[in-house]
Amino acid sequence: MIGWFNKRFGTSIEERNYGALYAGFSLLLFLTTLWAVYNEVDGRRPWKEYQADFRELKVQVLLNKRRELKGKLSKDELQKTDSLLEIYDEQLHGKKLAGFQSQIDDLAMTIRKTSQKRANLKSEADNRNYMFEHSSREQDPEAAKKYKDQRIDLEHRMADLDKTIDSMDKIRAKLLADNITPIASKKKALESKRDSIYGAVADLEKKIDEADAMPLQIQQVMLNDYDRTNFGKLQMRADRCQSCHMGITDPVFADTNIFNDIGKGRHLFRTKDEAAHARKVFGPHPHPEMLKSHNIERFGCTPCHGGQPMSVDAVDHAHGFESHWEKPLLTGAYVQGACRKCHEGDYTFAMADKVSEGRKLFIDFGCFGCHEGPSIPDWKDYKVGPSLMNIGRKISREWAFKWIQNPQSWNEHTRMPNFKFNDEQTKAVVAYLFDATKSSQYKPVSASVPAGDPARGAVTLKEVGCFACHAVDEFEPRGKFKFVPTADKKLLWPNGAQDGNRVAEGNNFGPDLNKIGSKVDAAWLFDWVKNPKHFNPNSRMPILRLTDGEAADITAYLMGKKDPSFLASPPALGNLDDKKLVEKGASIIREYGCFGCHQIPGMENEGKVSVSLADFGTKTAADLYFGYLGEEQLHDTRAHFDKGPYKLGKVYMHLEDGEDWFVWTALKMKNSRVFQTDAIAQKMPVFNMTDEEAYAMTVALRSYTKAYIPASFKDPLGQYQPAVNDGHFLTHWNNCVGCHKIQGSGGFVLENLRTLMGIKGDDINPYGPPNLNTAGAKIQEPWFYNFIRNPASTPVRTWLKIRMPTYGFSPSEISRLDKFFLGLEGQSLQFTDYSYYPATEQTLAAGQQLWEKLKCQQCHAAGSTPSLGGATAVPAPNLALAGGRLKPEWIVRWISDPQAIAPGTKMPNFFGTLQEPAAADPTILGGDWKAQVSALRDYVWRIGGAKGTGSSATQADSSSMHPAAAPAVEAKNAAKPADSAAKKTAMRSVPDKKLSMR
Repeated sequence: MIGWFNKRFGTSIEERNYGALYAGFSLLLFLTTLWAVYNEVDGRRPWKEYQADFRELKVQVLLNKRRELKGKLSKDELQKTDSLLEIYDEQLHGKKLAGFQSQIDDLAMTIRKTSQKRANLKSEADNRNYMFEHSSREQDPEAAKKYKDQRIDLEHRMADLDKTIDSMDKIRAKLLADNITPIASKKKALESKRDSIYGAVADLEKKIDEADAMPLQIQQVMLNDYDRTNFGKLQMRADRCQSCHMGITDPVFADTNIFNDIGKGRHLFRTKDEAAHARKVFGPHPHPEMLKSHNIERFGCTPCHGGQPMSVDAVDHAHGFESHWEKPLLTGAYVQGACRKCHEGDYTFAMADKVSEGRKLFIDFGCFGCHEGPSIPDWKDYKVGPSLMNIGRKISREWAFKWIQNPQSWNEHTRMPNFKFNDEQTKAVVAYLFDATKSSQYKPVSASVPAGDPARGAVTLKEVGCFACHAVDEFEPRGKFKFVPTADKKLLWPNGAQDGNRVAEGNNFGPDLNKIGSKVDAAWLFDWVKNPKHFNPNSRMPILRLTDGEAADITAYLMGKKDPSFLASPPALGNLDDKKLVEKGASIIREYGCFGCHQIPGMENEGKVSVSLADFGTKTAADLYFGYLGEEQLHDTRAHFDKGPYKLGKVYMHLEDGEDWFVWTALKMKNSRVFQTDAIAQKMPVFNMTDEEAYAMTVALRSYTKAYIPASFKDPLGQYQPAVNDGHFLTHWNNCVGCHKIQGSGGFVLENLRTLMGIKGDDINPYGPPNLNTAGAKIQEPWFYNFIRNPASTPVRTWLKIRMPTYGFSPSEISRLDKFFLGLEGQSLQFTDYSYYPATEQTLAAGQQLWEKLKCQQCHAAGSTPSLGGATAVPAPNLALAGGRLKPEWIVRWISDPQAIAPGTKMPNFFGTLQEPAAADPTILGGDWKAQVSALRDYVWRIGGAKGTGSSATQADSSSMHPAAAPAVEAKNAAKPADSAAKKTAMRSVPDKKLSMR
């Protein structure tokens, strides 16, 4: 080789031969060009291969459908059908029917000729009538009489012809009905059956041809002015996801059973993996009902799912799984986070359980006390922790020390996090809290507690419903939360529990009562259970209106629930009155933001102590600090989550160091101090979250973005949605859902009542708090206000032992609740006079008939008259309250189909269902079920006292009051009102919205 170069350099440039080099480089250029063309056409266009596979699969699915359709009608059956058609055809044209057909044709001709004669006579009669009118105008009575007589004669002749035509028509119709029509109808029905089969086959064959000829081309949705550049300029987004995912809206693939057609031979797929891949790429949207309100041709895919909308050169590129792409495809429950971009005010999402759970965790863990976030309450008005304004009058310094240092040592279910304070820090905090409350004026109502019976207290505590909010005895907290110390040394967090959620609705709401006797003294507890507002006016704990005896019994019972081990070795606190120690405590509380969750004396004007999380979901790994953690620890964290049900979001496949947003956030939730270093301290306390809680929090935090969304894409909310969102928060904040079902969820106390009372299934429903579905359409606004303000004033279900407590809501809060329930029904708050609601004597009489026939009083009391069923009856509300409590239009809705409102209710469906209504008695009001329902409503409406019966004079004379809508007149045979005013009132037609849709 060296010799060749020496020889070549020894040759002059003019004599050197470059042919071989040119040929070699030309060949290399040619091969490179071929490779570039191949890579561009095939390697960089995977969508073409997907579309080809989709086309082939669609053709096969349609071929299978055609084969199946043809199989429904065998050759023998087709031949039989054709034979029958020939027989029918022969019969219609045979000699037997020919005579009848001839008669029919002759009659038709005769009718035609007779009709022509009649038409001629009609023309002459019109002429004579014209001449008669003309003669009358010309004052010629003789001519007028002549023409009139001629017209009358012509009309008589026309009438005779009409009779003849009618007679012949009847004969002709009878001949057709008796001889021709039966056979013709059979032939037509058979032809329709055959043609429908052949037509469906032909339609499928057309679709097969169209699918087979489907061109390979980019499919895209253009979103005008959807994006903004870094300089704020609006730009269009081209969403090309459907270039591969072509079955999303294709009706052929709506039936997912086709992806179960696995096996050899004519089956669509050979293996389960092949079928799963096809389902993933070509299957329909997993929630097709969402596409009804989110038209894919308008919204595209990437606004919800993320990814790189323009890319079609590689799957990972299109999905955004490449280095530095900030919006990769959202996977698993993280897709739910995209809902918040357009529905930012919603408290809950029907099909987004994890983002709803995470949002609730964010609020109930008190995260908003330190961090800003989207759609959260005002942290100064809503404190998740108890007030510490009088803490020195409630607990001992020793108990406070041990609690603050490690809350989980007292109660593993607590939401109070561990700040990891050392002894000196803890002493300082305790010193400040007790020093700040020295001037507290709080004193228990009675220094000595009346003697109580613990056994009776145990029964009373459960009967009045304390276990709707508190864990006590065998009623463990809902959510399956358990603290499991981490055994795996690789894991970087203290709680190894996978499942469990401390803010699951129900008895997680209040503190666990199983050790309360070691925490407080009897005097404080007696005062607290009697009236929590005395100790803390802002407490969420409501008043249960206990008598002194009941409170004493409950106090005696709870004071016996102790944990002697907790303070078996009391901490040596020293002098907690030291001013420097108190000042240090104040500094620590300010530094760590304890006032974010608690009311603390002297801290009323402090601000939030940590960063805003309003845009945390848009951060990248480069924005986050991973401390001393190495890639092995980070990869172990991802592997831990991915092997269970709480899989972290997918990331760039070549992320070798393991640093990504999902791992960082999950670790931060599991152990907030995990990224601490010698130089960078971490102050966020440790919440000891389970995997489920940490995962739900990451889903919620991923949704916290300040992404620009055009107004045309956002949920317009509507007139009622703000009130609904606010009410959802308020009913969850006060644990209304712990007792009541609202919109089909909640009512968790029924689970405990079943255990307590030994009643199974839906039989427990009458003994629990009522279902609040449709409450806005049900309850009169004045009654609602008075009942919420003072539930004891108008008891409805007097047999219930569980009590509706007194919350002490302000008028504003009651109004918010009322607007919430009304908003759920598409109504707004207005003052309505329900004293006037007209009826007729007949409808009231019919209503009474139905009342007696249906034996309504078997379960319902009517004023002072008890239910006739006595102790064996299913307990039901006293209907004397109906006229002053229920809206009349709701009574119709309820009676029509109780199960549609409250599934599992013991109220029978006397009138069928809304889908299949039926009269309760065919002899009453002509068997008109709507009229019967209205009549029963009118009767029930008046059990508690007279209401308007037809005169509008009974309406309230006030511009702020609206009379209740008058009922529709639904009975065909309703009696006429006695006077004109009543008649006008009864004829108003305002049909019930639900029923009028029929």
